[in-house]
Amino acid sequence: MTPTKITSKVIADDAIDSEHYTDGSIDTAHIAADAVTGAKIADDAIDSEHYAAGSIDNEHLADDAVDSDELAAGAVDLAHMSSQSVDEDNLHISNAGSDGQFLSKQSGNSGGLTWATASTDTSVLENNMAILAFQIATSTAAFNMQDRFIDDYYDTSGIDTSNSSDYIPTIDSETSLLIHSDHSDGSSTFTDSSDYNNTITRTGNIVHDTAQAKFGASSLDHGGPNVSVTSHLLSAGGSEFDVGSGNFTVDFWIMPLATALDETQWFFSGTADHNLALAYAHQSGTSSSGRKLEMWASSNGSSWDITGDGASGIGQGSSETLQANVWQHIAMVRNGNNWRVYVDGTLDAECTASGTVTDEMANGLRIGVHGGGGGYLVDAWFDEFRFSKGIARWTSNFTPPTVAYGLGIDGYVGGTEADMTVISTTQTAQSEPDEANLVFLMEDDAGTAIINTDIKAYVSKDAGSNWSSAVTLVDQGTWGTNKKILVANDIDISGITGTTSLRYKITTHNQSATKNTQVHGASLAWN
Repeated sequence: MTPTKITSKVIADDAIDSEHYTDGSIDTAHIAADAVTGAKIADDAIDSEHYAAGSIDNEHLADDAVDSDELAAGAVDLAHMSSQSVDEDNLHISNAGSDGQFLSKQSGNSGGLTWATASTDTSVLENNMAILAFQIATSTAAFNMQDRFIDDYYDTSGIDTSNSSDYIPTIDSETSLLIHSDHSDGSSTFTDSSDYNNTITRTGNIVHDTAQAKFGASSLDHGGPNVSVTSHLLSAGGSEFDVGSGNFTVDFWIMPLATALDETQWFFSGTADHNLALAYAHQSGTSSSGRKLEMWASSNGSSWDITGDGASGIGQGSSETLQANVWQHIAMVRNGNNWRVYVDGTLDAECTASGTVTDEMANGLRIGVHGGGGGYLVDAWFDEFRFSKGIARWTSNFTPPTVAYGLGIDGYVGGTEADMTVISTTQTAQSEPDEANLVFLMEDDAGTAIINTDIKAYVSKDAGSNWSSAVTLVDQGTWGTNKKILVANDIDISGITGTTSLRYKITTHNQSATKNTQVHGASLAWN
């Protein structure tokens, strides 16, 4: 009998189904290699209705059974994938990334992942670190790190003092008299530290006292049981005290005894009865509620016709401004026709008055007593007594000095009203850097200093023999009234002469009483 060929034409549609064969009756041993091919299978012959869940798994698929050549675009989409169908175990990246890279979404709407590199710009973090150091420091000077130098300007250890100029509060030419009182306990020697070097004569038994001092070793003991009622200091006179109709400033630190607050006192005056003076509780009386600081000035040497009781009592301050056993800064200032007294930097007395102060002031200055023959002794300690001619040192509220005049720095450089140059000491980098970052804090009295014009900065790699061009400073915000954070990031120093000897230079220009630029800490970093 001739075998009959079985073809699809002689087999009913449902002749072979799951009901007509047993498990394993049709396996790879009974199927020719090309028995089932894509050409012999209808497009929808095998779909989700014709196979049970799990009937096609990894064991039934050759390694290359399904690859990108076998899949039409969109054949496997989210609708056909479970939430865990692609996880860490099943994800393979054909191209490997470099150390430190991470997979990131591609830009635009193209989808997919791409290797990306994290930003290495840490300038903001580094700048904030320096600013934080400036703000928390109270006595720290310069200190170094591996790739950074920070100076908080509490001494000159980070400053090249031989090449810097006008970087600390100076004893300027307007200073007519300055008494530091930095002597041994009980000393009766009194020194004028101004350029005039005036002779100071002691009357009575005033001495230097190391038990109290605002700055330095001692203060002037102008009170207590061992001081006679006529004790005072007399500075030799000269034109440096003849203020005429011009500006002047007299300022000092004082710590009154408790008894002083119930007495009339004259802090300073000329050598005669009517000239220039600052008193307490004279015309305002010594009642418990009426004692005031009072400005006195005469044009004729016979009456207080500019300020004081002869001028209708103008020039008085507020009541009860002095405090016992506390250091307070007092400043009497004339600016044009505006007369003011400040206590701890805050305006206390103010008046408007014209007139030329009598030239009797050229005869000398008495400290701690009434000029007209004694009396009205001050019961207090004095420190940093300064008389300045030709300058109104303060015209609005201010922060009192935090350091003795001309003796050092205390958290800032500049502020001398002169153009400043401050150059750091040399710091050695581990290798030659190509870039540098500079950050510092700037302050000026009126907020009028122009960045990159009135204040500039430079960087050197050869200890200051050669400097970069002026860097571009950027205002990064304020840290107080008239105070700015200045930053220069990514300074290209690859082309300047030098290797590893790093320095910065900060300069100020066009300085005046209103600009009076100061720098409160600076930091230089390199890479």
